[in-house]
Amino acid sequence: MPLKTVINLPVSREVVMTLSDIDQRHKRVMSFFPDLHGISDRPRSDLGIVHRVEMPKPGGPRSINIVVYSDVEIGPESQQLTSVREGDRIRLRVLVAAERRTTTDGVRRRFSVRDSEIRGWAVSLLLKAGMDVTAGMEEGQEVITISGSRQIGRRTGVNFTGREIDALATITDEKAANEALHRGIGRGKSYGLGLILFARVG
Repeated sequence: MPLKTVINLPVSREVVMTLSDIDQRHKRVMSFFPDLHGISDRPRSDLGIVHRVEMPKPGGPRSINIVVYSDVEIGPESQQLTSVREGDRIRLRVLVAAERRTTTDGVRRRFSVRDSEIRGWAVSLLLKAGMDVTAGMEEGQEVITISGSRQIGRRTGVNFTGREIDALATITDEKAANEALHRGIGRGKSYGLGLILFARVG
């Protein structure tokens, strides 16, 4: 069962500068894990590592948290992630790469999802991962909110258009949902995208 670890870092210039560079952030996260010494070409994927950065909240502790899901225990604070079952209701929050990819004549292109399309795109993304937000829509609830777009990694060679999704969903496919909840969703997992924070409700 994958583990969840929350790493607390001080709010300092050095920490902020490191985390603002997605390549340095990736290296910082990987530094908490054993060096595989060339055993794996994809250590992040092979160790099941996904992460996200949580900045301090108003009135909360003055620390920056890195939330990490992984197959390897980082320390005594690591705790097992819970699993969900079909029919469970969960509240989730995830920063995703909101992009479409096409290939024409062998050339791959990326396009940011437009504002006019983002709601349907997000609903479809979650549904493919076994999480249905449309069940609550019939009750007149606001079951999904989506942030404006943000550019992630623009100063480096790697960049994504990020969107934060906050949703109330019903589990419709137990296997697909647990895979997404434990391993992340979408692209950019090496750079802090895709990790789903979740909790059962009701």
